[in-house]
Amino acid sequence: MNGIQDGPCARARTCLTTILLTLPLLLNAATVLAERDLSGKTSSLSARIFKRQLQRAETGDAKAQLEVAQRLATGKGAPQNVEQAYIWYLRAAKQGLAEAQYRTAEMLESGTGVEKDLAQARRWYTSAKLLGHPLAETRLIRMDKAEQEAKLAAKRAALARAKDQERRRAERRAEQQTRSLAAMAAKRAAEQEARTRSALASTRMAEQQVKMRATQRAQEKHQPEEAARRRPTQTITPERLLTWVRHANWSIEDAAVDFLPSALNRCIGQGKKLSCFSSEREVLVGQKSIRYMAQSTIEPASEGRLIINCRFQVTRVRGANDELEMHHGPDHPMPEKGWQSPLRYQCRFADNSTLACSNDQGKQFRLAADTLMKTTVQGSGQ
Repeated sequence: MNGIQDGPCARARTCLTTILLTLPLLLNAATVLAERDLSGKTSSLSARIFKRQLQRAETGDAKAQLEVAQRLATGKGAPQNVEQAYIWYLRAAKQGLAEAQYRTAEMLESGTGVEKDLAQARRWYTSAKLLGHPLAETRLIRMDKAEQEAKLAAKRAALARAKDQERRRAERRAEQQTRSLAAMAAKRAAEQEARTRSALASTRMAEQQVKMRATQRAQEKHQPEEAARRRPTQTITPERLLTWVRHANWSIEDAAVDFLPSALNRCIGQGKKLSCFSSEREVLVGQKSIRYMAQSTIEPASEGRLIINCRFQVTRVRGANDELEMHHGPDHPMPEKGWQSPLRYQCRFADNSTLACSNDQGKQFRLAADTLMKTTVQGSGQ
């Protein structure tokens, strides 16, 4: 009995359960197929509508032109194309449709599908407003507010730049004034120091001149024969004397001089005179280190005699540096920057390796050459 009941009934219950479980799946599949079919039909319908509206729009129908523009803007019934949408909006706007004018203005304002142009956007918003478009006035108010805010921001930025520029100018003026005051103070200090040095140098020079003149008078008084022996007894033409001076290296007390040809100086011939230029060098003069150059001209005055004009150009003055050598010469550069007063020396041929010279203050000194001069003894005929 149990076997009979379990057989058919059990199978019936199993079939019913299978049907109940499968039914929702079948319903869902049917729904999906229906939706797909409906979507396809809707897309096809939108495409047909777009095609009809496009045909009407091309004949000049303003409302169809607006519809075509909207469909192109949203991609409904045709591929989305905002550039073409703007063109159709503009065509409809030109025919006086307020909505088309409003949409045209929107695209011009945002730069969608066309180059941004706020002036043209304002013009179309205004036209749409006059035709009664409900949103055009709001857009115009928003544009006015944005322009005012932009102008205010630009004005604030300009004021900030002006204040910053004025602040920088004030800082530069203050800095320039500080530098000017410091430079004036330094100049006054340098001038005072130069005057003090010059006074000391003048005092020492005057004392040296007095001593030298006294020595010279004593020598001339007690050694007239020696003075006579030192006078030139040879005839030297100016040309030969200048050639000898040019091709020798000259020194004073075994130190090279800077106003005649030497290791410190180079000379070139210019007609009947020599022009000499020393290299820039730094030496110790008193309590100062001085960087300078020397420029000189050498001209024959008469047989056996020369005139040397020299001047120094000081390019830098600073504190003493004991590692520098002392300046050698009858006169020293003063611790003052720039060209200094010219010096003049008168020299005569003393012997085959020596020039006897003196400056304008009567100071006498001798210059030695490293090249002997072969002279023509007066009356020898050689």
